[in-house]
This record gives sequence, C-alpha cells and structure tokens, in this order.
Amino acid sequence: MSKFTARIESNRWTPADEEALLETWGQEEIYAFDPRAKNLYSVDTPPPYLSGHVHIGQLVHYTQIDIIARYRRMQGLQVNFPLGIDRNGLPVELRVEKEFGMNMHNTPREEFVRKCKEQLDMYEEEVVESFRRLGISFNAYSGDGVYRTDSPKYRAVTQATFISLWKQGLVYSDYRPNNWCLDCGTTIADAEVEYEERQTTLYYLYFQVERMEPIKIATTRPELLCACDAIFVHPDDERYREYR
Repeated sequence: MSKFTARIESNRWTPADEEALLETWGQEEIYAFDPRAKNLYSVDTPPPYLSGHVHIGQLVHYTQIDIIARYRRMQGLQVNFPLGIDRNGLPVELRVEKEFGMNMHNTPREEFVRKCKEQLDMYEEEVVESFRRLGISFNAYSGDGVYRTDSPKYRAVTQATFISLWKQGLVYSDYRPNNWCLDCGTTIADAEVEYEERQTTLYYLYFQVERMEPIKIATTRPELLCACDAIFVHPDDERYREYR
C-alpha cells in the first residue's frame, strides 16, 4: 500500500480510527529515517526533560517542530527526526527528595540514582505515549530511533565530542558568576532561577574618601560590599561636584 493512499474510508472521525492509524504508522515504519538517502534534513530535537507529567507547553512545542518535519518530507527530503529523552539534571533529583523524603547528600549514591531512574522510567512512559497519541512523526518510538541522555551510547558520543573540542584547543577554564542554590548545594541554570517581588530594606553605605566627605550609596544588597572595586558618579551631577 502506498504511503499516500487514504487509509480511512469512513467520513466520520472516531478515537478508534485514530488509534488504528497510529498503529499503521508504527507497523509500516512510515517515518523511518534512511541515512543513505541523498537529500537529508535533520531536526536537532530538543529532548523533553522528565521532571513530571507532560504539560500543554511541551505538546504545543513539539507539534510546531512536527509541522516543520512533515513539511520537509512533503518537499521530498529524507528527514531525521529522532525522539530524545533528557534524563539528566537537577529537577528529578529534587522530585525524588520531595516524594521519598530523601536527601541526595545523605543517601548512598547507588540508592539515590536508582530512585531517580525509577521516576524517570515512569514519566518517560507517559510522555512518550502522549507524543505518540498526538501523532508526532518521530522516526520511531523505540529501538535505535530513540536516544536517552543517560544511555552508554549517548554518553560515549558526548565524551568523544568533548575530547575532540579539547584537542582543538576550544576548551578553557575561566571565572564567571554562577547561580548557587543554598538548599541544593550546587550551581543551577538561569532557567531554574525563580524571581519574586518582595518588600525589603534599603541600606545606606558610606564610603570614606580621603580628605573629603563620605559618599553615601543606597543598596538592597549590602552583602556585595566586598565585591566593590570603585564608585562612579555622573560628571554632571551637582551633588558630586567636589569629587571631580
């Protein structure tokens, strides 16, 4: 049967028809990727992170990506659209701590990693099934068509990439400010920082100036005093004329 032949004769849609069509897609491997083809198009799929139940934002995001993949197939391109699962990071560790009353710093590493894996396996099954029912045209939903960021194969690829960058002299050590979580005891990504507005105290600090009056600075972060190297004043501000 040609992949372009209509598979549904009924002119009314039912959930049973939907499931039957999904089964057909899977059995016929209609979206399987052939790396030997000449006209290739790759989708650098951002793997969803499994820190909880799938939400509408993820489904909308991958639907938009799926539109691009299907459009490129309609142009005659061989599309590499893999299903990836992100199984690394802090969110699952925090969820395990909360649900099981554990602390990653006081729990044996093997036991804590095992609990994280159990949670990831549970959420992965739900997320993958949600994508399948939505009709996202990944190359496959099992086997080599799926990659997981904690698999030996994926880790080997990332390590080989790092070694390659190291040999090219593109890896360097430097200082930069990082977000530090006091509760987790580790650095966190910018995307994991939560901001909230709250009332606080405005502190006035007085910086001594040799043979002149002290300069008063207002701040809500007095703990950063140790990082101050210099004070700048506006050259046209009459309040600071004597400091020019």
